[in-house]
Amino acid sequence: MIIFPDHDIAAETNRYASEKQTEKPDGNWRPTNAREIRAFLGFQVVMGIVSAPTQDMYWTRDSLFRPTTISERITRQRFEDLARYFHVCDNSTNPPRGQEGHDKLSHVRSVMTKITTNLRDGYKPHRDVSIDEAMIGYTGRLAFKQYVPMKPTKRGIKVWMRADPNNGYVNEFQVYTGRRGPDPEHGLGERVVWDLTRHIAGQNHHVLCDNYFTSVNLFERLLAKNTYACGTVRVNRKGLPKEVTTAKLKIQGDMVQRQKGNLVATAWRDKRTVDVLGTNSDPQTTTTVTRKQKSGQLKDVRVSGRHKKLHGKHEWRRSR
Repeated sequence: MIIFPDHDIAAETNRYASEKQTEKPDGNWRPTNAREIRAFLGFQVVMGIVSAPTQDMYWTRDSLFRPTTISERITRQRFEDLARYFHVCDNSTNPPRGQEGHDKLSHVRSVMTKITTNLRDGYKPHRDVSIDEAMIGYTGRLAFKQYVPMKPTKRGIKVWMRADPNNGYVNEFQVYTGRRGPDPEHGLGERVVWDLTRHIAGQNHHVLCDNYFTSVNLFERLLAKNTYACGTVRVNRKGLPKEVTTAKLKIQGDMVQRQKGNLVATAWRDKRTVDVLGTNSDPQTTTTVTRKQKSGQLKDVRVSGRHKKLHGKHEWRRSR
């Protein structure tokens, strides 16, 4: 699958290299072409799969410690020259930082756009789709680098993703570049889910997400587009019924539910109380999950809700 044309990258790399030559001449540089760029990208893939402690080891003369045959295809000097001037777009078209229209991802925007288009068009997801965040580890200098202490990868680039939970295929993603403007962005989670599900609206998919994204307003908006949803929810979200948010449940399997149309809010006691919001479950049906007790015995715990379209009044009411 061709993601982007190599000749465009070769032309942009040559343009950028020529621009830099006017500032500081480089006697080692010579123009590249599409074939060499394609090979350079292939080398990057190989180096990502067959890793070495240092980049120099790919060109060591000792075959015992040389992990690949890249050195037989390209010299180290040429590889470093291509890496130094590798470019995919013209940065001069990007407004300066702080001005309207400035794109923090302008260096890679054209490639990212083509990759996301191919990811989205090249695979049709199952009924269930997941929305979540991921971290790409990075410790260098970057204006939108994030620090998330509770994540395994604490520092890096945060990426919002829509993936197929059946196989992990990523259909769409967004790189988070920080807040838009001087003030914190309100409703960020809702905006992310809305953006990432825009291309699957009206196809009766079931969106699964965690409590960072879940809200009554978002699920109602998705439902209006024939997109169902389910996710854990924070009890301080607007629009939730007090009977659910203030429920004091002590016995495993106990629950409190309220329904408004197709929207069902549930407080369910597992090892602790879990609050869930959904538009894809029928509170009139139940299933069970197996939980291990302190005594070591296994116990079937009641769980409400199977996937089924509902019809109810437009106010919170008892589900059963």
